Amino acid sequence: MAEKSKLEKAKCDIIENLEILTGDKLDICYEIYKIITSIEGNEAKLLRFFYENSEMIEQSNKRKVTQIFFDDEHNELEACYGKMIDGILEAALQKRLPEEEFYQMLWDAISSNLMLEDDKAKVFAIYYLWIDVRIPYFGLETGLRMENEEFKMLTKKGLNDIKKSRFILTTPMEQRTERASLLLRVLDSIEDERERAVLMVHMMDMSGRVYCREDRDEEIE
Repeated sequence: MAEKSKLEKAKCDIIENLEILTGDKLDICYEIYKIITSIEGNEAKLLRFFYENSEMIEQSNKRKVTQIFFDDEHNELEACYGKMIDGILEAALQKRLPEEEFYQMLWDAISSNLMLEDDKAKVFAIYYLWIDVRIPYFGLETGLRMENEEFKMLTKKGLNDIKKSRFILTTPMEQRTERASLLLRVLDSIEDERERAVLMVHMMDMSGRVYCREDRDEEIE
């Protein structure tokens, strides 16, 4: 019971620090790291809690975080450890583990890695994973797969819906919710899961091209 109480207090401390601290995220991460390592045997649980809840916290910015990382340390740490940390994450993602096992593997890779020789290096690893778009992690079931020939056949069958989706993605609209709702209506009009999946592939591909073009246009302006 006492151990559970300590764990819940540590979670509350993480939330409090995320709420009140303002300053460099790497320095804030140092404060979180001290909490994560405060209860031996529960580090992976606290790491998971931190990653899964950090985006939901509304900051009040009541207190400036103590500066731990100075000058060009951020760039130096990224140059030394960035690729290695990416490799750790890639290896863990490929295993398609349940959430609890994933975060345990992640913590073990950080805490026992001889290359991350001090607390600053370990804090940077936690920070670098924190800002990765693939965190927080979700354990996913296997999705639908198909051969190229079936994909081509279903693409041809759904060509009109693909063209309509392209039009929805490219025509001017005031709100993204309006665009999204129209795309959902196209998807909902298709009963077969495999046909919907193929249309979704084309939607994602077209959406990527549209947003890349919009970014380029903004740079030109």
